[in-house]
Formats: sequence, C-alpha cells, structure tokens
Amino acid sequence: IPAFTDIIIDGEERTAIKLIVEPR
Repeated sequence: IPAFTDIIIDGEERTAIKLIVEPR
C-alpha cells in the first residue's frame, strides 16, 4: 500500500499502524 509507505516515510510510524488497525 503506497499510502502506508508514505506515512512511514513521513516519520509517522504510529499513524501507519493506526491505519492498519483501523483500515478504511
């Protein structure tokens, strides 16, 4: 998932995890 990678690159690993736990 590109969006997931973008979040990690942005330095928001926690946000990335949140997306995985609560996907749209």
